Amino acid sequence: MPTTIILLFTLVLLQLAGYLVFSRNSDARFKRRYFPPFVTLSGLLVVLIARDGWWLAAPLVLLVIYRQIKSTQFCDFCGATSWMPQARFCATCGARLTD
Repeated sequence: MPTTIILLFTLVLLQLAGYLVFSRNSDARFKRRYFPPFVTLSGLLVVLIARDGWWLAAPLVLLVIYRQIKSTQFCDFCGATSWMPQARFCATCGARLTD
């Protein structure tokens, strides 16, 4: 029980730090480099929190991690984040999004 609370608290702090870092930073190259490890670490913490049901949670979390990494795009011009995989242009500045 205390371990779960510590892991949950760590996950909340990680998500808060991720929000602050990724929303305030306009460097697309930085986001492309550190977003996948951030999402992977967050998913690992979710699986660790599941503990007894890790075997059920792990495949689902892996699917979410894969989809989140593949569908997230970053604008090279303004650094905005696009969560829509079909987007071709940045919703913030209108620049073309690259794959």
